[in-house]
Amino acid sequence: MTKIINFKNVTYTINNKVIIDNINLNIKKDGLLVLLGNNGAGKTTILKLMAGILIPTSGTINLSDMYTKQNNRIGFVFQKTIFLDRTVEENLFHALYCSMNAKNKENYIKLIQKELDQINMCHLLHEKAKNLSIGEQQIVSMIRSIIINPCILFCDEPTSNLDDNYKKIVENIIINMSNKIKVIMITQDIDQANRLGEEKIVIKNGKLLN
Repeated sequence: MTKIINFKNVTYTINNKVIIDNINLNIKKDGLLVLLGNNGAGKTTILKLMAGILIPTSGTINLSDMYTKQNNRIGFVFQKTIFLDRTVEENLFHALYCSMNAKNKENYIKLIQKELDQINMCHLLHEKAKNLSIGEQQIVSMIRSIIINPCILFCDEPTSNLDDNYKKIVENIIINMSNKIKVIMITQDIDQANRLGEEKIVIKNGKLLN
């Protein structure tokens, strides 16, 4: 089993408060890993430690070469989306430009159209991203993260504010991506975790329960 992330005795504290408490964890390459726990359990902190956004107070986090190579990109999807005050097309192209230094705009616009067409949302291309519904914004956020061809995708409760229709679309995107790369997803929804999770890790009070 190829491992891409290894936690060894990892603890993370803020102002002497223990957020993550001496955890050991091996993350294998590819597939979907679900981090399940209540609000405040420490899920997002673990995700940020995995992504290198946070540095552990003690312990070590080892990442595979595949994950750390300069040309390998990381995708993020959060509960709250942030967009430029531009159209959907311009927001997606901006992501491509920043991650790939995209110079051939015509080719990349075709790629954007292809991704949106697969979920029947091409009609949103020229709409202002900030004017979309919450569900539409989250779909665009997902597309923005996967269109850069990431080696790993982190999703922090990506369906928490969505109705059943958009929730299903996001879940299908996550499942499809997990057949290609590693996807790590946070949820508080036990049914969703059981339905989607090839691997599940339950977190409570900064500790792993399984």
